[in-house]
Parts: sequence; C-alpha cells; structure tokens
Amino acid sequence: MTQAAITFVTGGSGGIGKSTAARMLAHALGSARLRTALVDGNPGQQSQRAWLNIPDSKALEYAFVDGLQSALVRPRDTGGMFALLAGPADPHSRDMTHDYLESIIGLRAMCDMVVVDADRVDGRLWDDPVSFAGGVMRPMVEAGARASCSG
Repeated sequence: MTQAAITFVTGGSGGIGKSTAARMLAHALGSARLRTALVDGNPGQQSQRAWLNIPDSKALEYAFVDGLQSALVRPRDTGGMFALLAGPADPHSRDMTHDYLESIIGLRAMCDMVVVDADRVDGRLWDDPVSFAGGVMRPMVEAGARASCSG
C-alpha cells in the first residue's frame, strides 16, 4: 500500500470555514470510497470534537496508550464517511506536537487520504517547532518536497 496523501486545511483568522471545509472534504473523499481520516489539528479550538460531540475519552494521547486504531472515532460515530482523530484531551501537553506528527505518520499507512483541520499559519508559527505549524506541518511539507525532488 502506498502512503496516503495529506491535505492540510488552514488559513487566516477564525470563522472563515476551515473546519467545515476540512469535514466536507473528508466526507467527499470517503464517499468516493477512499479510506479517509480527518485529524482535528487545532488543539486550542478542537472544532471537530465540538461539532461531532466527541468525548474526551477519544483523544490524541490515547493513540500512544491504546494504539492508533483505538484512538480513532469510527465513521459510524462521526456520522460521516471518515474516521476522526480528535485533538488532545490536554491542549497544553508538552508531547502534543510529537503525538500529532507520529499519529499522522501512522494514519498515512492506514488510509488513502488524511485531511488535517489545522490552525492558521504565519511566519512566526512556521518557525516555532512547538507550534502545530512549525512542529507538524513544516517537517511534513519539507519532507514531501525532498521526496518529490529526488523522485
């Protein structure tokens, strides 16, 4: 199986429709029979968790306690055609960036598509390795650029 493509849905300030667009994209991809995971990658807001009414018992941290499969919210429980990896129960966890990065890498091996509902990105966040943009998105974008340039 090939590695799943990753799409980061990001943009400017809140309220512009990033989370809705990410959820709709994940649903459309799942409807096209692609195994799709939606990642709630905005730890401070967790719009997907709130919209889909996902309890804290399904959280990013549990991917490393009980395994990635058990941390996923199944399509029958999301009401969509996608599985969901909810954000962290503790949005201030020191391990959060690492947990997201490792979970998304794990999802790439399990899915056809990974859609990440991410927070805004700006130069300051892109350069901050503790932020989602700098610690998750940037390494993946740079690794993808290296892979496509060498292939």
